[in-house]
Amino acid sequence: MTDQTSSSPPPIPQPPSAGPQPYQPAPAPYGNWQQPGFGYPTPTGQQPNPGYPPTPRPPRRWIWPVVAAVTAVLAVVGWATAGTLLLEEDPPATVQPADPSIARDAAREAARTAACDLTNAMSSYDHTNLGGYKSAIDQWTTGQLRTDFDSGWPALQAAMTQAQVTSQVEHLDCLYKSGEGDRMTVVAVFQQVRTSLTQTTPQKMMMIVYNSMVLTDGRWLVEKIDSPFVK
Repeated sequence: MTDQTSSSPPPIPQPPSAGPQPYQPAPAPYGNWQQPGFGYPTPTGQQPNPGYPPTPRPPRRWIWPVVAAVTAVLAVVGWATAGTLLLEEDPPATVQPADPSIARDAAREAARTAACDLTNAMSSYDHTNLGGYKSAIDQWTTGQLRTDFDSGWPALQAAMTQAQVTSQVEHLDCLYKSGEGDRMTVVAVFQQVRTSLTQTTPQKMMMIVYNSMVLTDGRWLVEKIDSPFVK
């Protein structure tokens, strides 16, 4: 009796199971698609699809509270600084420009007053006190007038002493005529009352003198006199 052992048919190949398979990326159309940020984001463990622009990432939620806090701090500091400046600093005062006519009128008045002083000093004298007369003239004269007076003083003093002259000034008035800056002309109008050895009765004479004034070391002095009555 022959031992007939039944033989098993060969195994039939089974199709692959339908379970999850590893993802196989397709080749990138251009360049290296695995560069950072290339393609849309995909779940963890999968690769982005090549050939598409990157999707913007949503902002991190923790950034906004920090930005808001910093902005608030800066705003408070700015308000506090502005308030401090407003409290500490007074508003600037409005400075009005100086009126040039004020300085001009003051200079004219100073020159006019000095001319009156010189006129009074030069036309008021007494032969018994000619030393005081010379000192008064020196106080108010300068330039050529001072030079001429000094050089002619010895002869003038002798003549005044010999003639025993006296003189007084009445009704003196000085008026600005012309000039600006440090040079002006002032007209002096007055009445001179004179006596002498030969003329004991007071003699009155109306006088007009043009005084050329110059500002010297802060003082108005007379550098020249001119009168139509002594030409």
